[in-house]
Amino acid sequence: MVFNKKVFGLVSLVTGGIATVASLWGNDLMPSLESKPDNESIVPAKAGSIASKLQSQGVKLLGGLNTDFKKWEVIMAKYEKHASSKDLLITLNGEQTPRWNNLNIEDLSKWCNEKSESDYEDDQNRTFKQVKEFCSVPTTKDYLERDKKTLISGDNGWANAVRKYTDAVKTTRITVAELGTNIVEPKVLEGWCTKSSEGEYEQQKYEWIVKFCTDQ
Repeated sequence: MVFNKKVFGLVSLVTGGIATVASLWGNDLMPSLESKPDNESIVPAKAGSIASKLQSQGVKLLGGLNTDFKKWEVIMAKYEKHASSKDLLITLNGEQTPRWNNLNIEDLSKWCNEKSESDYEDDQNRTFKQVKEFCSVPTTKDYLERDKKTLISGDNGWANAVRKYTDAVKTTRITVAELGTNIVEPKVLEGWCTKSSEGEYEQQKYEWIVKFCTDQ
């Protein structure tokens, strides 16, 4: 019995010590035993910066290459296709970089990190346009362009799309909850396709869009 009391006392001392340490640290200061990925350490955008302005407009900027590499690949394809025509070529080391082989993903990521912290002037500022276009999370439309898919156009095109939709196996159609109605007409389908293509990429939506909204 004496031994049991000693053991109990030792356990109480240890647990009490842990509780004391925890109370000294406080809940917010107690060190975590689990390591957290780098992308959880999100630093708020600098006030008055381009990044801050874009965030206020609901635009999400891309994260690091370790978490968003696939998305950066989509943006690189977008840059190669549109930068020249939109007069938004990025300058590195005093030279414009119009092509894939002139600008790699690492260069673009570093450029975005630097320029997104630049002071915001106005929405027409060239650097602001570049950051918004080539440093933000790609939309579904960006993925479609990369895969050389285009949305259907014209009244006849959407009428044919509705016929194809109604002929499709029910389990492959867009859900009623997603579409917002069980009555699918050309304007309804066109509206959903257009709005969804402008949003952030989701695999299921992308598959629906390719199947019912594009000329495959």
